[in-house]
Amino acid sequence: MVGITAGSRAMLEQPVRFVEVSGIRPTIDRVFPFDEAPAAYSHLAAGQHFGKTVIEISA
Repeated sequence: MVGITAGSRAMLEQPVRFVEVSGIRPTIDRVFPFDEAPAAYSHLAAGQHFGKTVIEISA
């Protein structure tokens, strides 16, 4: 996980509102279950993905 290290919360609120109102959604390339996390990292390392690679964590 990578955090945001620059800017304030107030600076982030405007683009967050824009995403909510416009309905923008990220492109998901592939979803891996948690027990296949090493395969997800290999998928990323191969550089053939388009969009986000997700590791799903069940609650």
